[in-house]
Amino acid sequence: LDMSYIHNKARRSVSQRLRREMTPEERHLYYDFLWRLPFIVKRQEQFGDYHADFYIDRFKLIIEIDGIQHGKPDQIEHDEQRTRYLNGCGIEVIRYSNTDIKRRFYGVCDELMKRFGVAPEKLKPPRKTSKVYKSEE
Repeated sequence: LDMSYIHNKARRSVSQRLRREMTPEERHLYYDFLWRLPFIVKRQEQFGDYHADFYIDRFKLIIEIDGIQHGKPDQIEHDEQRTRYLNGCGIEVIRYSNTDIKRRFYGVCDELMKRFGVAPEKLKPPRKTSKVYKSEE
């Protein structure tokens, strides 16, 4: 696998913009949970022509947070093609919907902690100046 293609410097500005423009659900998951894990979680990491919402190198795992547009037929095909490409790079992809993050945030966190083998006491303390998540419900 050609790693120079996976990490293309010309596309870095796109990753930076996507990090600045995270959705409320991505922001919530990252700042209120993923940031607290005892290992690095990268945001908007680039792989070829694709950007992953969150990437954990230790587990070769991508976590995607999907909005409503991911239920449309053309987007479903695009997501499947993207997942095949990433799987071919040796990376597993798991998906949660925006609704999962809004309605069962703590369940998602518990699932991920079990997957990673991380006990709650191993999480970093929450930030004092946390980015507050506002649910639209």
